[in-house]
Amino acid sequence: MASLYSEAEDNLRKIGFSKDGKFQNPQIVLGLLVGDKSYPLDYDIFEGNTFEGKTLLPVLKQI
Repeated sequence: MASLYSEAEDNLRKIGFSKDGKFQNPQIVLGLLVGDKSYPLDYDIFEGNTFEGKTLLPVLKQI
């Protein structure tokens, strides 16, 4: 999981948990599914206030 930060807040970019201590910045959560050789297989983008633990199943169901 990665958090990508933004200057503006909207329906997707929201203030949420930040591993780097940037709690005041709106962000999105990017879920990236990689294969055994680290090649990307799929990704999905989640609202910035989404808990990481709730991102794996939606990505797996999508593929």
